[in-house]
Amino acid sequence: MLRALDIPEELADAGDLRLLTGLFADDEVEPEIARKLRLTVMLTFECYEVDDTPIFTDERVGDYLRLAHDGIPHLLYYLAADPAAGALLGFGAAYGALMELPDSGLLAVDMGGDLLNRLGYHLAAAARHAQQQADEWEPVVDAHLAAFDEPLRMRLRAEIDALVRARDEAPWN
Repeated sequence: MLRALDIPEELADAGDLRLLTGLFADDEVEPEIARKLRLTVMLTFECYEVDDTPIFTDERVGDYLRLAHDGIPHLLYYLAADPAAGALLGFGAAYGALMELPDSGLLAVDMGGDLLNRLGYHLAAAARHAQQQADEWEPVVDAHLAAFDEPLRMRLRAEIDALVRARDEAPWN
């Protein structure tokens, strides 16, 4: 079940994360509710929608999503991994890694080294959040990595597993 959470313009423009932190912050979420919301939330920005323009190309959306991911590192625990829900595109927009595919108008994420490291860190945070909610972390991580080719998926999975065990901090924090 997909749940759309629309970010109002006044919150998006102000970079106000209270709506998200109220729903998804570690110390605020009841484990039963967290497990029900796992991998079901799609963030929308109806206030910025323009016909025939992908929402993730709007700089304001990318800025807000960066604040959201930086402020709630485990946000991917809640975001729907289905490509149509845009979690990966939103992550790419947050960190300036979107690219338009030639002759198609479609967007893709340039998964360069820094973005892969960030994704690993955020997925490890989602995995730790799952553990705090008495939930299994592997389905969350695997859902977000499903679109990757097998060698990359296995490499990232191993790195995330090591981060979960070591609880290392990301080098950019």
